[in-house]
Amino acid sequence: MKRIVIFSTIAISITMLLINVPFENDVSTNAQIEKTQPQAFQPSNFKTSVNRTNNKNTSNIPSLSSQQLLESAKNIRRCKGVPKTKNELTVWIDKATSIGEPYEFIEDVSSRFALCSDLKHEEHNFIKILLLAIEKGSDDALNELWAVSDIEYFESTGVDTTSKQAVFEHRVKFTNMKYALAQKLAMNGGEKSQLRLIKGFQNFDPATLQPNIVKAVAFAEYAMQTTNNNEFYLKVSFIKNNLLNKMSALQLEQAEDLTQRLISVHR
Repeated sequence: MKRIVIFSTIAISITMLLINVPFENDVSTNAQIEKTQPQAFQPSNFKTSVNRTNNKNTSNIPSLSSQQLLESAKNIRRCKGVPKTKNELTVWIDKATSIGEPYEFIEDVSSRFALCSDLKHEEHNFIKILLLAIEKGSDDALNELWAVSDIEYFESTGVDTTSKQAVFEHRVKFTNMKYALAQKLAMNGGEKSQLRLIKGFQNFDPATLQPNIVKAVAFAEYAMQTTNNNEFYLKVSFIKNNLLNKMSALQLEQAEDLTQRLISVHR
């Protein structure tokens, strides 16, 4: 089936306006990473809204909705792997054809080339735009950020991938950032952020560098007690019940304690 790539009419103008937008948490220019020890999660850290209301640079940022920012970032991300010139596209198509790539895939890349040709996407940092959308409270933008691979993050933010130390430090920074932002939106009712944390903590907790089933269950219970979405409630309940069977009495007590702390912050 032919894939159709839809660009919103504002996408190109948005990204052109955002090229030089200052952003105080710009990960692309922060080459020096502060080396701090992981800290335990404190619910009170995430009580405030993720929206910044006292930023001296806000007057320079176009008045764009979180959805507009998200669509712009997604468009730039889709353009990252597209050939940049007609000659590059021709070479790519010849190679793809010779190795037997599906016709639909070749057609999709060709279609994206036509739509991306007006975007000098190598000049854009789609991570920065996603972060702007997240600052405006976009749960969808947070979900998109979690879908970004380490390689995409490195490329978008200009990390020197020839340096093992730089790669390690920025991978840690990216992981910590995803969890911290997810916790902020989760405390504000972001269901996708809550689900990312519930699943994420089962595999890894940046504070302990190992799985944390206690936090997974606590956020699951918190999500169940604060949502009005029955379908989401049932999904989370299923995950939580499976985890409960793997927990010790101490872990159950710890999860209950953390849940109550989360709920007290929510109130």
